Amino acid sequence: MTADLPRLTPQKEPPLPLPERHVLLCTSDSCRKRGARKVCKALRKALAERGLKRRVQLVPVDCLKQCGHGPMALVYPDATWYAGLERDDVPRLVEEHLEGGKPLEARLYRRAHGKRGEG
Repeated sequence: MTADLPRLTPQKEPPLPLPERHVLLCTSDSCRKRGARKVCKALRKALAERGLKRRVQLVPVDCLKQCGHGPMALVYPDATWYAGLERDDVPRLVEEHLEGGKPLEARLYRRAHGKRGEG
């Protein structure tokens, strides 16, 4: 004989917050040799310090297939490509693009954005 158990009602969970932007950062051998780990570490730290970890998702990826131009990053939903990123670029990248919505002109990847960029 089974005891009468109270019926469990499903609890509504708050909706999962969706990031406003995703930063795909290449971590291939080519980009690592050019400093991708330093860029990744600096970016992770800057996002945390500015309280952006929920608004901006940093996603290290195996390869963005643009070897020789790195460290490379691709920011969505903007579809903005960056080439030759350095650790020193991170504060401006976070402030100007990830917070302010204005791409960091000096590091735009010219194969994707024309002559105004790097690479």
